Amino acid sequence: MGLDIYAGTLTRYYSRSWKTTEEEYVSGKEDLYSHLRDYADEDDEPQLTPEQAEELISTWQESLVNVLNENGIDIKKWNEDAESPYYTDSPDWEAFGALLLISAGKIYDVPVELQVEKYWQFGEHPLIKHALNDENLNGTLFSGTIMWLPDERPMMFQGPLPSGEATLYGTSGGLKTELERLNEILWEADEETIISWSTTEGHPAETELKIGELIFEAGFGENTKYSTESLAKLAFSILWQAASYSLENGVPVVMDF
Repeated sequence: MGLDIYAGTLTRYYSRSWKTTEEEYVSGKEDLYSHLRDYADEDDEPQLTPEQAEELISTWQESLVNVLNENGIDIKKWNEDAESPYYTDSPDWEAFGALLLISAGKIYDVPVELQVEKYWQFGEHPLIKHALNDENLNGTLFSGTIMWLPDERPMMFQGPLPSGEATLYGTSGGLKTELERLNEILWEADEETIISWSTTEGHPAETELKIGELIFEAGFGENTKYSTESLAKLAFSILWQAASYSLENGVPVVMDF
């Protein structure tokens, strides 16, 4: 199962009225990949209509905000509908893990691998395990957070997901602050450079697939190892853009997997 980062309304997210980058690619190549046309509908879970999702999210949001406010956490309601634009991109788990690895290496001042294996299980890496269990390491990236609510103030708090499961929330302002600190110790890159990484860094093109006059990058080549830093830059860029989009548009950020 892959990893996508989504920044948009939860009404749109839970009604699946959005497309991952892979789904966008497939739908844009329907004549060439007609057998994948129904890719987004293969999930066996029942799909909510936009109206059902809006009702569900509205009730959940009201309850969550009230509970947080009662406990001294002043979170405001944010916009929820099924039409607002959204941002999404896919770092996949390999790149997200690389970001955790290179960040942990810098934080603890220990060397890390220059390359990681294709499909590597980053959760089994000793350094990342240590970071995930380090109570002195603050922030959401090493805390298992999967959703950030739109608020400029760095905060973390427990609460239920719309599905009812408990989770640890962060804020998009807190995520952006974490990323700014990591950028200071890792790269000191300007925003233009950071944004460019989502198209210039990450998984290398493994081979080319030529159909007629069109040439596509295809992921079935011989590469079995990837640059740790390049993968980390890809994940960093996508998270940076999602946090910025969240703050600018007042919508949550979700890790979709």
